[in-house]
Amino acid sequence: INAEYMGNLFQNWKDMQEPQKEQQQPGAEVPNDLENQEGYDVGKPIKVIVKYQDKQLLETEFSQQDVIIELKQLLGESTQSFLWTSYHFEYNQQRINEYAEIKTYCEDKEEIIINVVHDPYNEKNARTHVKKVQEVIQDPSVAQQLISNQLLLGQSNALKGLQDEESKTGEDANKESSQMSSTFQLSDALNCDLSKYPLVSQEKKESGLKREDVRCLNYICYSGFNPPPPNRKLAGDLFYLQVKLLEGNEYHITASSFGFAVNQSNSKYFDPIPQPKAITYYSLVDLMSHYSSLFKKQYQILFSQSPSLDLLTQSPVNTFIYNNKWLSSSEELQQHDWNATRTESFLQNLHGVDPSSLRDWNDEYQSIKELPKKDLIQRLNSDKLMVKVLNDFVEAAIEGAKAVVDGFVTPLNPTDKPEEYVYIYNSIFFSLADNTIDSYRDSGAETIATRTMTNYDLLNVKILHKRDIQELHVLNTALVDYAGRRIVAQAVVPGVITSNQKQCTEYGSIDEGKNIYCNDEFKEIMKKVCQLFSIADSIDFVDEKAETHNLAGSYEIKGIRGSDRRKYFIELIRLLPRDINYTAEGHEHLCCIHRPELVQKFLLYKFTEAEAINQMKVQQERAKQQKEGTEKEKEEQTEDTQQKEEEQAESNMLKLAQKYKFNTCLYTKAQYVLTESHENDKKLLEELADFVKTKVIPSLVQELSTNDISPICDSKSVSEFFHMSGISMRYLGEVIRQCNSNKDQRHVKNLLERVVLTRTLKNIMRKKMSELNFMQIPKYIGLVFNTIFSSPEDKSYLEGLENQEDIFKQKETQSQQQKQQGQQAQQQQQKQEQEQEREQDEVDQKDKSKKKKKKSKQNQKTTGTGDDVALLAQQNLFKVIQPQFKLETVTVKPSELWNEIVHIAKKRYSHEFTETLDKLVFQQKASYKYALLREVCLSLGIVLKCRDYFSIHSANEQGQQRREKKKEEQAYSPVFRLEDIVEVRPLVKYIDHTCEDSLYHIDYAQKRLYEGKVNEALEAYQTCIQILINIYGPAHKDIASIYQKMAQIHLRIGNLEEAIFNQKQATIINEKLYGLDHAVTAQSYYKLGLIYFSIKEIDSAFKMLFKSLYIYNLICGENNLNSVIVLMNLSVFYRESEQYQASISCLYEALERSIATFGEESAYLIGCYQGLALAHYEIEDFNKSIDYQNKCISILKKYFSDEDIKVKDATMLLNKFKSSLEDKKKQKLGKPGENKRPFGSNKPQKPNQQKDDQEDAGQLSQFKNEQRQKERQLLIQKARAMRMSQKQGGNLRPQFQNADILNYMYQNQLLTRMKETEEEKKE
Repeated sequence: INAEYMGNLFQNWKDMQEPQKEQQQPGAEVPNDLENQEGYDVGKPIKVIVKYQDKQLLETEFSQQDVIIELKQLLGESTQSFLWTSYHFEYNQQRINEYAEIKTYCEDKEEIIINVVHDPYNEKNARTHVKKVQEVIQDPSVAQQLISNQLLLGQSNALKGLQDEESKTGEDANKESSQMSSTFQLSDALNCDLSKYPLVSQEKKESGLKREDVRCLNYICYSGFNPPPPNRKLAGDLFYLQVKLLEGNEYHITASSFGFAVNQSNSKYFDPIPQPKAITYYSLVDLMSHYSSLFKKQYQILFSQSPSLDLLTQSPVNTFIYNNKWLSSSEELQQHDWNATRTESFLQNLHGVDPSSLRDWNDEYQSIKELPKKDLIQRLNSDKLMVKVLNDFVEAAIEGAKAVVDGFVTPLNPTDKPEEYVYIYNSIFFSLADNTIDSYRDSGAETIATRTMTNYDLLNVKILHKRDIQELHVLNTALVDYAGRRIVAQAVVPGVITSNQKQCTEYGSIDEGKNIYCNDEFKEIMKKVCQLFSIADSIDFVDEKAETHNLAGSYEIKGIRGSDRRKYFIELIRLLPRDINYTAEGHEHLCCIHRPELVQKFLLYKFTEAEAINQMKVQQERAKQQKEGTEKEKEEQTEDTQQKEEEQAESNMLKLAQKYKFNTCLYTKAQYVLTESHENDKKLLEELADFVKTKVIPSLVQELSTNDISPICDSKSVSEFFHMSGISMRYLGEVIRQCNSNKDQRHVKNLLERVVLTRTLKNIMRKKMSELNFMQIPKYIGLVFNTIFSSPEDKSYLEGLENQEDIFKQKETQSQQQKQQGQQAQQQQQKQEQEQEREQDEVDQKDKSKKKKKKSKQNQKTTGTGDDVALLAQQNLFKVIQPQFKLETVTVKPSELWNEIVHIAKKRYSHEFTETLDKLVFQQKASYKYALLREVCLSLGIVLKCRDYFSIHSANEQGQQRREKKKEEQAYSPVFRLEDIVEVRPLVKYIDHTCEDSLYHIDYAQKRLYEGKVNEALEAYQTCIQILINIYGPAHKDIASIYQKMAQIHLRIGNLEEAIFNQKQATIINEKLYGLDHAVTAQSYYKLGLIYFSIKEIDSAFKMLFKSLYIYNLICGENNLNSVIVLMNLSVFYRESEQYQASISCLYEALERSIATFGEESAYLIGCYQGLALAHYEIEDFNKSIDYQNKCISILKKYFSDEDIKVKDATMLLNKFKSSLEDKKKQKLGKPGENKRPFGSNKPQKPNQQKDDQEDAGQLSQFKNEQRQKERQLLIQKARAMRMSQKQGGNLRPQFQNADILNYMYQNQLLTRMKETEEEKKE
């Protein structure tokens, strides 16, 4: 970030701070004038010009406090100098210190010139140069990124180029939408088919260069002659390379201190001396361009393509963090070709360890938290460093966890049980968590932690990280789930590993209360934590020596003093109160604790309740004073009472905060001294538990049922919504029971039951996967998926199968048979060739004697060697070893799996499945199966091959098709095969850092928007985006949400181009972060389609809504509220484009889904009936419009009174429809055959004007007769086709393949029209 950008950023901040000085939040105060502060001298910016051999490379501005080494970062992002790895800077022909500040050389100058001078290579710099060449040749996106950086270099606002490049004309957008509409139609969106997934997910992929298009050479790798011998090392050789060019030539290259040169070696002979006419090039690219014209041409193409300045497509995203991948396309699987460079990096893989610079994760994390944060620039630098450290730690934790599971790391305690192993790798402490699937037990101090304990511990670490209490230090933590195992990764506390735990522990207990430690410094810090979490800060405990210790909070929270003298707190699960709704005997529910959101909601409820009571008392006192006092006294009393009320409100808040403090030791294993407040503490916990069931859960059910277009539609979004409301997922059964009482909440019940099934399957599969070998995991996953998603007949077949692994061997045997056939064909060819050779040998009679001699000699040699082999065989030196591995056969019985699902759902989530697996909603249609399959894969990190697993028919139809296939093939065909299981990816939970300055700007913008100051709100949002880009990069979820808000603002003020641009950016970011099949992405496409529709770009609007509908069908199933709303909007789009029949079809589809989702008397059907009535009125089908309007009114009267404005408006529309019907009848009686709608047209035919001339009337009647005859023939053909389809059992559901084709809902209309034409012909 250059000085101009930071200056503009600071100026925007300063302008926004001035009108809101009094409303600043604590901790977000910004000084008015940073330049006048002591110890902070910004100074004037300095213009820096970088030259190389008297040619200008770079021109930019820096502040006086910037370090010169930052120029190397800028040169590394330039296309001209990104390959430079060994050089230094000179100023006035003198070498300068790269780590010095620029002000040390400026000498009060506004402009300085710095020259770049190359240095001889050393081995490190030369290796880095080769690595950069390999990266840019193998990945074309690296070159595109470099060009983008070059174009954006020197701009004060990084978004400026982005806006200029992304601003397209309406014609270009229409061309793109027409291309998309030709490949992806509404029928594809309705029929949930994974074969259409790549068509939907092709945003901005076609514009990028592919590796095949810009292939520069065959391979470049390190030679087998490495390392150089000592004499050549003294001669300056660093290492040797082997290159094969596109022309087929192979060269061996010597890397020396002066550059790269082609030597005289080959694959069999070593001669590192350069060729006689060889030139030593400083750059490896220049050398290969000299020897290969194809390389030079392809390399120029690589850097000649003009990339888009879209930073979003260029910015990398860690897919492990966002967990957005569960499908792998065939193109990704075919990309694994022969690559020597990839092999070298694989062999050099150290699982996240950088041997050149070992990192101390804890020291980096704590040092950044201790950085000064007085002004904006300091806070931005601190946030940026913190985000980088957290992301690097997550990547290192993932790689380290994979190394632990793969057996790459040796445990520190190999004599203990395998589940108790601990590891240290890459300065990270790794431990395992227990896989308990049917309880919430507390493991205790002597065994390993459970998954629930680690989840709550990380939750509390996140809260303390955000609050940043002084002198309080927590550990950087990440939870990695890989192949069914939970690995806890924590930064190492300095000094703990080398010393005794008792010596380091100064607070709490490490042996379950036998020895309790209490330090006053730790206790004071812990009191602040207790105040933050609203828990008791004074509890007396008794140890085994009968000594009393007063602690703040529970002794299960441990305080450790590291060797760096910092105070660390670990095992923070007891910062939250117990949930006494789960208090079974034993230790099954000791980890059932309330979430911090629930505690905050409960305290807020109590505060508002107490405040309401106080206001009632104040109003009563005022009423008494008004009766007794005079008017003057009233005015004086009002002023005094206002001040008293404010003071009293503050005191009440403090009193209530001290009153409601939860004892986290209640209903736990901790033994403490009972006091007078013991009963009050129990009552408080009982009140909190009752608050969950009586207040929070009913409001949560109401919010779920009334939620419109929203991202709450899968297991992850439901979990996030529950946690935001303060409810844990163990209350799923209670929420479902409350949904059963209301018929309108049937869709919520189905969604939550799918969540229960997903979570139970996740727990079962995770437990089993952790016990299996890696090669058995794909078999187990395939068996579970075939058991869950197969037909009843296939389940019965799997139930009776002894060795279930045989279902996968059938496909293998088929492939083996094909291989055998191919081998037999090769053997036949070989025999034919041998016969031809024999014939040639017989013809050559002259060489027979020579051949016989050679054969005799060869026989003598073979007999001699045979004797030696026999002797060695007697000595057992060549004995063949064939170990027999005893792996457990993987079996999954459908009945046993379902019984286990029912048991865990009842034990863990208090939900009982009343139906069998085959009768559940998820087994009825393919879309429901895809929704469940997607959630299970995402919860376990499973990646499947992207293909169509389920057809669009129901399970019964699939069973019939399977039975027919079995009769023909006489073999079981599994739905999921072994090759469909592509990968098992790690999942991670981590500390997510938030920028407080960005939150302040968002609040500021919302206040300005509420006041009607739109321009100031947009400026605040734009500044917030710049801050977030500086910290997180262009792709972040907060940036996407701000873009969506800005799009809505621009849409309201009529700036449609800016609205489309901002919504496009939000859509690109969401799809990049969350993936295509995510509710947030679907919502972004939906909003973008509405904006396109508002500017009359109908094709683009259709494209966006088709995508949104496809995504909702894939992730939610067919019957859901979101898809109904999208279909209703599609009907409006079709009606505006004068495609009335397609509009009616969408309305019928929405009506069918609404009835299946909500019932026949739900309020959600009102819009469907109203839309159908209006649509039929448009085509003058007044009878159906009246019928649907009557249904709409009947439902309205169930929810509203007759005098309500909605009922009155609906009644007025009904009267209008009836009057129109009467007018039509009168016209039909008065002028028969006039004003009729011809078949296939969207609009009714306008009445022809009567002519006085008789000749014109005769011509008109003749034309009408011809038209009627054509209509009659066409109608007869249509009716016959429909009858034939009914006889054949065809599906009468509309397929929407073409908007002009009549669908099944027009059958009655067609038949009545045929009768009318017959009668008219007779007349």
